[in-house]
Amino acid sequence: MAISGIVITIEQTDLDRVRVWLAAQPDLELGEAPASAPERLPATLDTPSYRAAARRLAELERFPGVLKVDVVHVGFEETDDVPANPLTPRVSRSDRSQTGPSPR
Repeated sequence: MAISGIVITIEQTDLDRVRVWLAAQPDLELGEAPASAPERLPATLDTPSYRAAARRLAELERFPGVLKVDVVHVGFEETDDVPANPLTPRVSRSDRSQTGPSPR
């Protein structure tokens, strides 16, 4: 399961229409937009996997009136198959004995 904290930026002229649509989405829990930035709506997206979260975020961004979706947090359950960090160098088992244990 992937729980994503997101901020949805909505076109000023479409605030009401987009909020109604977002409120009808069963996988979203909407927060309160700040009075100083009513076009920035915080929300929580609850999906079964990180792949489903990625697909869902792309769908949300394509909805007319949504300018962008910023991901501010993603939490995974320990049993999820999370992809490796592409910035972490891969070390083979034989290399570990020479360089010590890999960082955790």
